[in-house]
Amino acid sequence: MKLFIKKIEKFDLQNKIAVIGDSHSRSFSYNKNFVPFFLEEGKKNNFINKQNFKFVKKKTLKLLNSIKCNKTILFFGEPDSRYLQGKGWYPWEVQKAEEVDITKGIEESTDRYIKLINSVSRRVDEVIVMNVIVTAYSEQNKITKEYNECLKNKLRGTDVHFIEINKMLLNDKNEIKDEYKGDQIHASNKIQIHVEDFLKKNGMIEHSGFYIKLKWDHSTVFRKFKKNDRFGCFTLD
Repeated sequence: MKLFIKKIEKFDLQNKIAVIGDSHSRSFSYNKNFVPFFLEEGKKNNFINKQNFKFVKKKTLKLLNSIKCNKTILFFGEPDSRYLQGKGWYPWEVQKAEEVDITKGIEESTDRYIKLINSVSRRVDEVIVMNVIVTAYSEQNKITKEYNECLKNKLRGTDVHFIEINKMLLNDKNEIKDEYKGDQIHASNKIQIHVEDFLKKNGMIEHSGFYIKLKWDHSTVFRKFKKNDRFGCFTLD
């Protein structure tokens, strides 16, 4: 009796780096070194509770089963630092915050993030984790700094690379500099400059692909992927 196993055709990134995350993955758009995947909005793609963590993990592993790559950047966490302010998903609209145990929230969120990282590490040769990005809100950035320190400490002794660029993005008011700002929450693709510096120093890329007006396309995207031309990234159907 012969068993016939259906060969799964995968989207071959051809040595490009997959950037997997929420809406912040769009900061890696229009660069020949990266293929960004915007899984879902941050309100669903976060680690603030077990349900959301399971959602992120399911989406991420589904994606990894559909692509061929040996390096990936994970870019999550900003929604977590935003939510931990105690003002919901739109803190700029709320004056008074609910009482939140930020330390506990960071500990639980980063624990779940580490579980995702471990799952990805079993499937991809090199895993790179972006620091949780800063925003135009200084109070959130204080939480973000604590979050990143906690996450970095939990990654010590592992083979996972942790990219820290926030110090280069902040002004003296602890807000993201205008030159790196996409909007109040998202960074522009100019952060690629600092990310690529890290990747070149660690031998992961040879040359920078950053060019602010560069646009690229892939004609080999399978039906399960949908190209978002506005943001220059791919989403799963």
